[in-house]
Amino acid sequence: MSIHPLLVSQKGMNNKWPPMPIVIIGIIYVYFEIIFFIAAHIICILHQTIVFTLFGAPKFPLKDFIVLDRGKLNKLNWVQRVGCLYCGYANGLMAWIKATVNVTEVYSCAIKHSVRKQGQEHQKGFYEYGEFR
Repeated sequence: MSIHPLLVSQKGMNNKWPPMPIVIIGIIYVYFEIIFFIAAHIICILHQTIVFTLFGAPKFPLKDFIVLDRGKLNKLNWVQRVGCLYCGYANGLMAWIKATVNVTEVYSCAIKHSVRKQGQEHQKGFYEYGEFR
């Protein structure tokens, strides 16, 4: 899987922070999103429980996608540790949701899209779009 060009490592970059009020607004917004992540987590559990059972699709646990190891690093302060836990959970959750939707697509509509986009690698074995015109 290729990485989007905008997602570059911060190592070696100038990490100058914006003014404190902007930082506080950003932090409040980012942590407010946790409500939606938890809701998405519950919905995905229900989706796998109901839909995967009906389709006979294999279920896979969230623990296979989430990595929460950076919080153990000694050089991080508590704010950085919380941020690392947040990002580890959020990124793992989104990967798990994407995998869940991909499996659902395999079992319900195995037809490639007419246009190729990122994130469609799982469609390699799907039928061609033109076969269903």
